[in-house]
Amino acid sequence: MLKNICFGIVLVFGYMSTAYAEVKISACHGNGGYPPYHFTNPQEPRNPEMIGVSIDLAKAIFAKLSIDLEIKALPWKRCFNSAKEGRGFDMIIDGSFKADRQAFFAYTSKMHVLNPAVAVRQDSKWAQSEMLKATDLKDAIICSNRGTNLVPYGFTNDQISTRASGVKQGLYMVDSKRCDGYLTLYQVFNGHYRYGNEDVLPDSLVIRKFETDKTFDLHFMVSKTRSDADELATKINKVLAEIHKDGSLDLLWNSYLN
Repeated sequence: MLKNICFGIVLVFGYMSTAYAEVKISACHGNGGYPPYHFTNPQEPRNPEMIGVSIDLAKAIFAKLSIDLEIKALPWKRCFNSAKEGRGFDMIIDGSFKADRQAFFAYTSKMHVLNPAVAVRQDSKWAQSEMLKATDLKDAIICSNRGTNLVPYGFTNDQISTRASGVKQGLYMVDSKRCDGYLTLYQVFNGHYRYGNEDVLPDSLVIRKFETDKTFDLHFMVSKTRSDADELATKINKVLAEIHKDGSLDLLWNSYLN
């Protein structure tokens, strides 16, 4: 599977040599594991360099721009603050849009569109619906990962628990009835079981799509400590538009999902 992914990326994007690139960009992303966007290679569990759709997309874009790119996985807060302040990093890979961040980052156009989903117990009343929204879960305790703000999803603070460190723990908390649902992204659920340690979702749990007015996209975030932040974001957008149009991004996704 992973060999096919690597081959597919080279075939689709046609990496070019960057040995003579005039610019070098240092980028970071969270190290918590966010499959299929970025995650530890299951074949190399001790390798600190992660793999994933976002990482391959970034490498392909910067190869096309003839710009050397260095990528490092860090705890999210350290990555965010380092890039924000220009301490060793110029850019964040796959960050979500927040208006207050625009003072510090030049956002590119969206890399990926995300679809929220919630895991609930098979024997719960919430499992009866294929689509859930916050009003359906008004008497539920909802778990999510540390640092996640669930208020914009429509939940109140007294029904939120953000103690999970990832999908595996979040699902365990639902299964053990420490919370009623675990909210993350449909793509992340799929990625966890495709590239994680588990082969199938436990029989006791089901995944339901989550309806919300909030939009969820991932972007490259270029630090405005760089004088050319807006210019670099524009260059990235141009390549993103090209690979959306020619189908290369779809092929990249298929290399991870098929």
